Formats: sequence, structure tokens, C-alpha cells
Amino acid sequence: MSEQIERQKELQRQLGEKEKQWQEEQEKFKRNMAHSNEQNQQLLKQQADMFEKQMQLQRESSQQQISAMQQLIASIPRPKKTTWWEKALDYAVPVAVGVGAFG
Repeated sequence: MSEQIERQKELQRQLGEKEKQWQEEQEKFKRNMAHSNEQNQQLLKQQADMFEKQMQLQRESSQQQISAMQQLIASIPRPKKTTWWEKALDYAVPVAVGVGAFG
């Protein structure tokens, strides 16, 4: 009987050790997960920042291209309209097209 009691005490002691080990492993896992989540958050923030910078550069590049094209268009010499009928066509054609579209 005392041998059985000794065996039971030993098993309870081992069980206590196993529970303690399990709790330590669980704490270690929680710390690792927290660290991993923190790293993932930092990586996501870096990616978002890089994406925002890339979009800003694209916007600036597009603005520069638009500006260059506007300057190019503005630099094209325009023929002067000297006669009265050339000047009249500037007004008559858009009106005629507009009337034709709605008439």
C-alpha cells in the first residue's frame, strides 16, 4: 500500500513538472507570437510607405510629362488668321456642329 502511495506521489510530482513545462512553453510561444506580430506590422508599414512613395513619384512624373506636353503644344507656332472668313470659321464651325448635333 505504501508503495502505491509512493508511486502516486511520484506520478503527481511528474505531472506537476509537466504542467510547469507546458506553461513555460505556452509563455514562450506567446512571446514569440507577439514578437512575430510586431515584425509583421513593421513589414506591412514599410511596404505601405514604399507603395505611397512609389505613387507619389508616379504622380510627380505624370505631372512633369503633362507640363512638358503643354509646353510643347504651346511652342507650336499657330498660323495667323488674317482674313475675315478665317476668323468667322472659328465661331461658325462649332455653332454649326452644335446645331447639327441637336437639330
